[in-house]
Amino acid sequence: MSRHDVSAGEQLAAYYAQVLDESRDLPSSAYREATYALTTRKLLKKLGMSGDDSFEDVPFAIPTFIDGCRLAMVNGGQGRDVLLAALMVGEEGSVVVVDPVAERLEDAKRFVECASVPEGMTLAPVEYVCACGEHLPFDDESIDSVAFNSTFNLAPDKEALLREALRVLVAGGEIYVASVFASKRLDGGLADDRVAVRNLLAGALYIEDFRRMLARLGVNCYRYMDQHDVSWAALRGSLSDAAVKELEAAELSYRVVRTFKIFDYEDLCEKYGQVLTYKGNAPGCEQFIDINDTHRFFTWDPLGVCGNTAAFVEQTRLAKYFEIEGDTSHHRGTYDYCLYCGTAIGETGKLSNMARHLAELDLNRKRVNDEVDAAGASGTGEPRCAVSGCAACSRV
Repeated sequence: MSRHDVSAGEQLAAYYAQVLDESRDLPSSAYREATYALTTRKLLKKLGMSGDDSFEDVPFAIPTFIDGCRLAMVNGGQGRDVLLAALMVGEEGSVVVVDPVAERLEDAKRFVECASVPEGMTLAPVEYVCACGEHLPFDDESIDSVAFNSTFNLAPDKEALLREALRVLVAGGEIYVASVFASKRLDGGLADDRVAVRNLLAGALYIEDFRRMLARLGVNCYRYMDQHDVSWAALRGSLSDAAVKELEAAELSYRVVRTFKIFDYEDLCEKYGQVLTYKGNAPGCEQFIDINDTHRFFTWDPLGVCGNTAAFVEQTRLAKYFEIEGDTSHHRGTYDYCLYCGTAIGETGKLSNMARHLAELDLNRKRVNDEVDAAGASGTGEPRCAVSGCAACSRV
């Protein structure tokens, strides 16, 4: 295990160590556990684990389709998810676990070393580095994906975390943040409430400020992989009156956010006539692939997309799973609604239509996901596609 000695980082490490040590027994009702992708849930079943198992720490939402990648897990001193990541990147990939608390790294290392690896799978090399996310001990452009869990909220300077992630990422590399966000800027007084801090609520970032941070760093687009409301009702009796008042004034949500190191995103969904066709070749995803929570591509079913969505695929590791038609040489205007959040742009009625479409997509996703869970890891059952006339499975 290596130790990264940076004076500024040492001060932050002491702060993180105190809070993370107090946060080992987080009430499960204080936040929503990371929602695992279909492929990750299948792997959990092979390991005899469940995505709903109680866990001693804050779980990661592990990036998808990371085979062959070098993945950095920031504040990742937790065994189960390190094991999952080391299996998911495969024998050609590697995992670097970054945590400022040496004891947490030791715990994670013991867990991984004692784990049973499923037959036919290879555990990738794992490096354990005692450091802070604000001062990553990696060369420029040396990491394929940087993942943060809800401890992202502990950072005094979240923009510094994102800036450092962009420094170490390769071109087209990924930032993956799974954390609690707020609908407004929270009163700084929440930082004085130890219960709010320990449960990773006090530092919840206003989602629009997160967008602005990325924009200042040159990244103008991100997408959600998942999002849910956060319930903190079980903590009410332990919180100060001031903390309760502040939390009642805000809506908190657990969001899994993905973006890539691409500096030519546009700030709207611009139309160029580009088309993406999924080839059905992503591991474990023969019928469809999700690149975010509102973009599900069925195998060999072409779908027109905006310029940003095309960039999400064409300029990243996802490109190998798609056939890509068109470029940005001929602009055709702006989409009437945002393809990933349903916001109307200039034409009345589109919002309700898109919202209805997204609700149907969400229902379809839940149905397919439930059936995948029911089928188990053996693959003996196939999930039925709920989309009428789906080209991927020809079912109605």
